[in-house]
Amino acid sequence: MQPAAFEHQIVYGLQTAFRGGRRRCSEEWSGRLNGTRSLGILALVAVVSRKKVYGVFRDWPGQPLYGSRNAAMIGLKGTLNIIDNSGALVAECVNVLKQKVNNGWGSVGDEIVVVVQRARPVSAAAAASVTAVKVRRGDVRRAVIVRTRKEVRRPDGRIVRFDDNAAVLLNNKREMLGTRIAGVVSADLRMKGWGKIASLAPKVL
Repeated sequence: MQPAAFEHQIVYGLQTAFRGGRRRCSEEWSGRLNGTRSLGILALVAVVSRKKVYGVFRDWPGQPLYGSRNAAMIGLKGTLNIIDNSGALVAECVNVLKQKVNNGWGSVGDEIVVVVQRARPVSAAAAASVTAVKVRRGDVRRAVIVRTRKEVRRPDGRIVRFDDNAAVLLNNKREMLGTRIAGVVSADLRMKGWGKIASLAPKVL
């Protein structure tokens, strides 16, 4: 079914500065996609048809999105790839620890509690070993976020984003469960006290 068959409602989310703070307002317009124009301070454009959002578009690159500030951050039920050699492959976030500023959303360097959704099969030798780390599907573990899809603006003006959300598992002493990391991690880990994890990664961006 073509979206052009419906009347589109263009929802503009505006963000303006007011006396050193942030004042947010929104205006709703009815029209077609080809009839939209930039308003200069536009932060969010959502195309809605029959109360279903078809897409969200950024008008100014690097500017925060009104109404979807945490769209690509890690929250409850968020899925992450586990990129260490602990045995876990995919995990689901069930809690973000000590996060009040972002209202329960986690970013790079934040600790979270995850449930392992997919894991490598445990070999017979590892199952018989007492010291070997055995991570199975359904285990509840702590983890630290090492990269996210959400773009981050660095102090030098660069905007960095990754293709997926990823984490590494931790033990109760806040140490890595695994011994190796396979994949790129964010350089923001060093600023949040996770320099050891960054040093184990093959590449830091």
